[in-house]
Amino acid sequence: MDLLIPIIPVKQTFYNSNSHKLVEWNASEPDMNLDYEAIARFCALGFFLGDSTYFKEIKVLPYGSNVQLDDNNKIQKIESYWKWKYEPRDISLKQAIEEFIELWTGMWLKKWNERVKEIHEISKNIKIVEKNLSNGSNIVMISPIRL
Repeated sequence: MDLLIPIIPVKQTFYNSNSHKLVEWNASEPDMNLDYEAIARFCALGFFLGDSTYFKEIKVLPYGSNVQLDDNNKIQKIESYWKWKYEPRDISLKQAIEEFIELWTGMWLKKWNERVKEIHEISKNIKIVEKNLSNGSNIVMISPIRL
């Protein structure tokens, strides 16, 4: 049987590193040893790295992988179908900042234009009335236009 682990899983899939069998998350199993190094990393980063969990015996199946299981849910083979792509470029800090600003500005301009279109559509059905009060102040009222 094949088990496909998505790149961004909704639910993690765990296995016992001793028996290589799939397991449900159950912290009350006997003979479980805390993984203090993994817990320290979790406290420092806010998440576990790699396949680590709170326990040395319980591991997480890797994201973006195809897992072959036998009839007893024992892992036979794990193959990755996705790899993180990291290709650093040799650029100056100034160039990196300029590219970041360009990307950031482009993203926000796109979002701004979307919001302006939404506001424009909404404003077609709104009437703005400005009134001068006797005490010299102005009041602006917004009311829906009756269709």
